Amino acid sequence: MAAVTSLSFSALSQSFERKLSVPSTRTFESIRVRSDLSSDPSAAVSASNSSFGFVIQCMSSTSAITETPPVSATKLNFLKAYKRPIPSIYNNLLQELFIQRHLMRCERTYRYHPVFALGFVTVYDQLMEGYPSDEDQSAIFEAYLRALNVDPEQYRKDAQKLEEWARTQTSASLVDFSSRKGEIEDILKDIAARAGGNRNFSYSRFFAVGLFRLLELANASEPTILEKVLSWKCAHTNISEFHLWRVLLRKLNHACDAIVGIPNFCCSCQLDLLTRWKSDKRLFQNGLSTIRSHEYSAGSLSEENRLFLEAWRTLDRAYVDKTFNGQSWFRYRENALRNEPMNSREETYAAIRKMISTLNDPFTRFLEPEKLKNLRSGTQSSLTGVGISIGPITIDRSSTGVVVISAAPGGPASRAGILPGDIILAIDGASTEGMGIYEAANILQGADGSSVELTIRSKDEIKHVGLKRERVTLNPVKSRLCEMPGSAKDTPQNVGYIKLMSFTQNASDAVKEAIETLRSNNVNAFVLDLRDNSGGLFPEGIETAKIWLNKGVIVYICDSRGVRDIYDVEGSNAIAASEPLAVLVNKGTASASEILAGALKDNKRAVVFGEPTYGKGKIQSVFELSDGSGLAVTVARYETPAHTDIDKVGIKPDHPLPASFPKDENDFCTCVQDPSSACYLNGAQLFSR
Repeated sequence: MAAVTSLSFSALSQSFERKLSVPSTRTFESIRVRSDLSSDPSAAVSASNSSFGFVIQCMSSTSAITETPPVSATKLNFLKAYKRPIPSIYNNLLQELFIQRHLMRCERTYRYHPVFALGFVTVYDQLMEGYPSDEDQSAIFEAYLRALNVDPEQYRKDAQKLEEWARTQTSASLVDFSSRKGEIEDILKDIAARAGGNRNFSYSRFFAVGLFRLLELANASEPTILEKVLSWKCAHTNISEFHLWRVLLRKLNHACDAIVGIPNFCCSCQLDLLTRWKSDKRLFQNGLSTIRSHEYSAGSLSEENRLFLEAWRTLDRAYVDKTFNGQSWFRYRENALRNEPMNSREETYAAIRKMISTLNDPFTRFLEPEKLKNLRSGTQSSLTGVGISIGPITIDRSSTGVVVISAAPGGPASRAGILPGDIILAIDGASTEGMGIYEAANILQGADGSSVELTIRSKDEIKHVGLKRERVTLNPVKSRLCEMPGSAKDTPQNVGYIKLMSFTQNASDAVKEAIETLRSNNVNAFVLDLRDNSGGLFPEGIETAKIWLNKGVIVYICDSRGVRDIYDVEGSNAIAASEPLAVLVNKGTASASEILAGALKDNKRAVVFGEPTYGKGKIQSVFELSDGSGLAVTVARYETPAHTDIDKVGIKPDHPLPASFPKDENDFCTCVQDPSSACYLNGAQLFSR
């Protein structure tokens, strides 16, 4: 121990100085350091000539203090370098690391040190343990450090070099390292000089973690060894807060504990450093929560617990709102595993439903195995029910109930006179007040030929409607050729009318077939009717847009950070990109049909007629869980090519339609052929802006 405290640090500083140029857009002075490992190029620095003189400042070549860039600028650099979405918990932790690392860059006494690099790499690797993609994990690390204007390869290289050295050490060699000569030993001597001498020693949580990592790798983390190694200038040191660093969870826990040991380097500043450590403790507590998410082993969890965690992780990865409706998502999981009964499958399902309810999102829901099967059948060619699409009365759930979005032409509801906008007050006598739309949809479906009674409010009238369920064929497309004799030369002679009722599987192929059939009859313009089309499969909406567009953006997919993905057109599928096109919409036009209408409108491909659409600007994906149940999760929101967020607002048409304009393909022709009709629109009106 005496050998450590009697080192000639003045001689050491003379022996191991070297210069390092700082790569930056600015011209910086060089740094003189006592180490053979590289120094951090993240900040310009100057050094004094004293034995412990490493006062670090952000200096230009004219010795003027430069302005530290704001954290927001550093974050922006990161987002430019790494554009893929990051799961919320990892993103939150990275943001905290980002801020803390950024603020250190030009701290007066901050100096890069290989031990600092080891600590940073250790924290990053353990916080990112279990990240879905190793490739992404490396890419994030590189983008993260380059945004801070430092070299990620140098960080990895320095950390690896220290780790390799530590693995060759023993407790005894660490205790007497001051008598040995070598690159790493000189680094530790430098630390001893500055820390023990209480001269310009910069506090850093990453430095503390790096030092503890060295001790752990050398099997020197026992308190007795720590006391000998760390107490260079303190005759009496209390290190009772150090514990063994075991398994994944405890590794980060003890990295946190290591910070408590920093005052042992500098007894006179113990109180100040302890105060600073307490203020920084939140970073590591959040880190512990991350590690705990990977802590559970097969032996400590029941099968029901594992199913619940599978649902929780699915939401964690996929859900669009990374604040999870303003709650701590990790804390919810911890509390649920402790407090929610999960002794049977039904109890687990109830726990999952309860978890989802905290998101307050009417479109994110849990699906038992049978409901998942029914949902998938709803995107096939037929289903058994009453032939209506429903939604919440208001998307933000400010009031409850169920509204009819659309009624399938020829279906039971349509034949009974049920219209889009009608409110379903009760189903078989059960009030829809407080009933979710998917619960209501499940009740409306049933055996072919069975009966159901709806209580409907249509405008100001309350009526009871008895319906028989039947298999409703979801032929997504109907078409009609409308000849327009006597048209002016500059307006279309033959108009092809296409009614697209839903985006079921192969809907885009059905549209292509309709176009080709109409073209064989020499049509030179099209009307695409999306009224009462409540959506369906998102990919089919994209593929249908490609039919009409030879270039441009179809839709922007956005999450809480902004644009996440872009769907655009390269033109290979555009079989109808030149003919005049009119699009018809109403308040029953929702979801994927709004994507299509928005793309055609914003790209100036079509003139849009009708009324504002429903305004469902959220996208759901279905995830199957291991037991056959599933989650329908809101994974993103979308913006039109003009960056319009239509959620709760809808697509606004270019022109209204006459109130009497029919929805039937047969009557449509009358409205474009007969000038005496109340719904008459001539070709010039229909295809001009």
